[in-house]
Amino acid sequence: MRDNAKPLRTMMYVPGNKEDWVRKAPKYGADALIIDLEDSVPPDEKPIAREIVSRLVPELASEGVTLLVRVNDMETGLTEEDVSFAVQKGTYGITLPMTRGPEDVKAIDELITSEEKKKGIERGSVLIDPGLETATGMRSAYDVGISSERVAHMGAGGGRGGDIARAIGYRWTAKGTETLFI
Repeated sequence: MRDNAKPLRTMMYVPGNKEDWVRKAPKYGADALIIDLEDSVPPDEKPIAREIVSRLVPELASEGVTLLVRVNDMETGLTEEDVSFAVQKGTYGITLPMTRGPEDVKAIDELITSEEKKKGIERGSVLIDPGLETATGMRSAYDVGISSERVAHMGAGGGRGGDIARAIGYRWTAKGTETLFI
């Protein structure tokens, strides 16, 4: 585990375009908040969500809130701009959805490093949380995990009809045991 990594048992996702929700979220007691710039934010509201993130991350972090920002995945063309707003003093980490392999982690590591340098933030301060939501990402989980010193947490969500279910192609059963081995 990285020196600045913390155990995170609970993480609460909050849409980045809902400033009042982001401000209220810390009271619910999650170990970390993930401010979302991806799925929960409509395309036309992404610019305002980025601005909200850049303002609120330093403010909430100064109050002791652990904050990650989920950016749009590497294939959208939105990741670089998301990272430029997401990397702030107080950003604990960047959640990278749809991680396909170590090359995605290395690419976002470079973007984060560039932003840390521009903003005078200590190199390596911002961690990476790769989201394993594709079949190739799941297959290369070990390589993803060792692809950057910044990787402190990795996760995969196995919700009904979610990205992994679609990528792998399993069908839900009444017992719901299909996710036990992912």
